[in-house]
Amino acid sequence: MQKMCEEGGANLVRFLMGKVLTTHEPQYESICNWSYKDIARLPQAEQKLWRLACQEELDVLRKRKVFELVDCP
Repeated sequence: MQKMCEEGGANLVRFLMGKVLTTHEPQYESICNWSYKDIARLPQAEQKLWRLACQEELDVLRKRKVFELVDCP
């Protein structure tokens, strides 16, 4: 900890941000109720897979013309 404080930089910021976030783990049985904060607590590799899955789902919906983007009135 002392070394991180002396050096500062990204490692210190990551450490401090980790302390700010709550330590509760997202419950896998209630994955439908997860928020962005729950996803942000996952390891980077899992976050990347989550984003990829979301993008694939949006691509499929767009391909099937399930929705149409329009300008706000």
